[in-house]
Amino acid sequence: MDVLPALSQWLDSLPDGLKPQMGFEKILRFMVLSSRLKDDILLAQAAEHPVAEPPVLLPPSVHHFLAGACNIPSKPVEIIEGLWSCVRRLVWNELSFLSDPTFPLQDHVLHGYKYGIACNINYHNNFSVKDGVRTYYPGVPDVIQVSDHHFAERELVDSWITLMVVAWASASNCARFYNTALSPNKDRRDVPSDIGWSFKAEATYEHVYDGFTILSLLEDCQKRDTVLEIPHTGLQKNRLNDAVRALNNRRCFYQPEMHHRCDVCFRTYNAVGKPCRVVVLDGVTLGRPCCSSYNCKIPLTSPKHRYCPGHENQYGNICCIKGCAAQKVPGRKTCADGVHQEVENAYNEQGTARFQLQKQLQRAFVSHPDSSEPNAESQDPTEPNIDELIEVEKDTPKGKLKAEFGRRRTHNEQVIVYPCGMILLRETFYGAEGPGSVIELIKRVFRVPGTKPQHIFYDNNCTIAKTVKGQDPKNSNTKDPWFDDIKLTVDVFHFKSKHSVNDTWCRQNCNPVGHPELLGEGGKAWYFNSSIAEQTNVWLGGYHSICREMSQDRYEFFLDEMVACKNKITFERLREGGSNPRYHTPGL
Repeated sequence: MDVLPALSQWLDSLPDGLKPQMGFEKILRFMVLSSRLKDDILLAQAAEHPVAEPPVLLPPSVHHFLAGACNIPSKPVEIIEGLWSCVRRLVWNELSFLSDPTFPLQDHVLHGYKYGIACNINYHNNFSVKDGVRTYYPGVPDVIQVSDHHFAERELVDSWITLMVVAWASASNCARFYNTALSPNKDRRDVPSDIGWSFKAEATYEHVYDGFTILSLLEDCQKRDTVLEIPHTGLQKNRLNDAVRALNNRRCFYQPEMHHRCDVCFRTYNAVGKPCRVVVLDGVTLGRPCCSSYNCKIPLTSPKHRYCPGHENQYGNICCIKGCAAQKVPGRKTCADGVHQEVENAYNEQGTARFQLQKQLQRAFVSHPDSSEPNAESQDPTEPNIDELIEVEKDTPKGKLKAEFGRRRTHNEQVIVYPCGMILLRETFYGAEGPGSVIELIKRVFRVPGTKPQHIFYDNNCTIAKTVKGQDPKNSNTKDPWFDDIKLTVDVFHFKSKHSVNDTWCRQNCNPVGHPELLGEGGKAWYFNSSIAEQTNVWLGGYHSICREMSQDRYEFFLDEMVACKNKITFERLREGGSNPRYHTPGL
């Protein structure tokens, strides 16, 4: 079809209100710009697409760029598609003279960069590079570049993440499973070296973890209708750090499951339709390295350090004996005081035996080791207990001395869970699981009006309730009206087995039997599963060996991604089970 008749038909097909706006200048600009974008248009086509044949459809990035640069509406898509259909053969084969290097660059600068189209840009499979910045294309690709020379299908990366969620598989074991069971190269891994390649045809734990991280970040960007930008320079393991940290910071202020409802965790009780929404709190100890200054939340420079940068300057060279401000002797953890050094000697003498006991304890409690292969780099018994914070007391002629050796770890992960199993929140507690910290957490999480639950189960709610109701005999000035419309009860298991029968106040105020809306129907004792947080923590505890040496940013990112993935699985299970899972906006 000739260009001019085709353009005439295209103009006639436009809405009446748009026709006067579609002048010759815009059409000419469209043709000039698209002629300069042949490489960008071909990049999105199948490998076998003929170079001399203009594609029928434009890539989304080019579509939006041309719409913005030419001031043509990008929606409905038929407008741009129709114009391209009219001029594509002319643009493709007969306007090569327009590739003059003096072609004005301002359109690329103004409209192209956010779509990955600009001058002096290097294009790769998933991203473009300009001025040392790697900008990923919008959306989530089917194939993800996980290293300079390795690519993984999105389905494969999803399978690795699923293994992490349902089987507590580490990145090392995910890679090992792929190489052993799935890889098409498992019987010919020497082929790359035979043909002179400097890389192997197998997955490594770095590929697994980078694929997991990149996919998670791209999915987050897709939800927020933005693109991922990271440094292109430096080590691969460090390029994603800022993006991971930014996502962690956003999650501190928004919990996506805040407005979850389903028939398992929410009920309308009695004839007047009284709503009853329940959440359950509990903590589990995983423990990553943190600053040895009590309750300090400042990140360590490295997980191997004892103190954050600020406290390292303050305490890093100080004797480990509590109360001693003298400098450490080189090669020791104590000062030149002979008595102090005796405490350290006693600690070292007990080291080998304690190390063996710790290993036995780890084998007993950690059911999911980080790797299925023996660890050739196990802890050196000559440097005992560097992994854990150990407090030592010793009677000396100067009295009882106390010392701290090793690294401090975070105290616990506090989770808030709905009785249906959907996890609302995971947060790290540093110093202790004290009532004040729990109260602050509850008030901060449910700070938005309309989000408060009617019931909160927690194994130490008798202490929490006494505090917020002003009934604490040690401090009667703690009454907090914020909790007036929330009932604080102890879950059934802890109430029966862990709370004294002589605690009259607890039995009168925190007994779940005293609240009819919690009782079951049709012969069931209870409507809500008040032990769900403990059951969730059994799952969360399986990551103990995987994440115990992670940095703060990676630790939080990993666990939150595991929680998000588990919530997807739980939501689908609730949907299939007819529990009507949904998201409720307060006031609507």
